[in-house]
Amino acid sequence: MTIAFFINMFVAQPSFSEILLGTVVPRIPSGSLEAAIGIIGAVIMPHNLYLHSSLVLTRKVDMKNKNQVNEANIYNAMESSLSLFVSFIISTAVIATFASYK
Repeated sequence: MTIAFFINMFVAQPSFSEILLGTVVPRIPSGSLEAAIGIIGAVIMPHNLYLHSSLVLTRKVDMKNKNQVNEANIYNAMESSLSLFVSFIISTAVIATFASYK
């Protein structure tokens, strides 16, 4: 799926300078508020809900052992960061494709 998203994005030929600018300075162009809300609801939220529920439930930690809790927190933060970054990259490809067909 990721490969297909990126192929689709490169075929659509969005402005990569605008993508970088939009990443640093977020803005919603006039007339695209509904699309922005739809993208947030359809792309970002399900990934976030699935990711965090899955990571937390797979940990078998003795909650009375402070070292195990600290270690679990560190690994959970690392996994969350990596997974959210990959999700961000995929979402960027989807959003850039959608925006280039506006």
